[in-house]
Amino acid sequence: MSIPEHARRVRFRVPFNHCDPLQVVWHGRYFEYFEEARTELMRSIDLDVEDMQRLGYKLFVVDAKVRWMNALLYGDEAECTAWFVEPNPHVRMAFDLRNLTRGGRSARGTMTFATTTMDGRLLTEIPHLLLERIPELSGLKGTS
Repeated sequence: MSIPEHARRVRFRVPFNHCDPLQVVWHGRYFEYFEEARTELMRSIDLDVEDMQRLGYKLFVVDAKVRWMNALLYGDEAECTAWFVEPNPHVRMAFDLRNLTRGGRSARGTMTFATTTMDGRLLTEIPHLLLERIPELSGLKGTS
């Protein structure tokens, strides 16, 4: 898998409160790790929450998928990477979660986001104001 230059990574150590009684990370936490990496990716292009609001738009998740490979355990060091893979008609991001303690991939996934105006009107394409900030994808068509 080729990870583009615009990708952003976050590193963390699995805390005890993310685990079940067997010290295995609860499956729902993986989306939280994706979200941490997504936040860093969006911040890197000045599209964090406040930036989106200032531009008059919101993003919300319309599809999320994860494939678990090897469980993370309490105390494991991990790294989650996020990058853009598709801009239209929705923004799609990919994620790769690696276990740095024991090696190998723990999970991979995608999340798809739709765009709305601040009053909740669903847009059929990503607005140009947002699209022009997305690395490697900004040459593709978007609405004004």
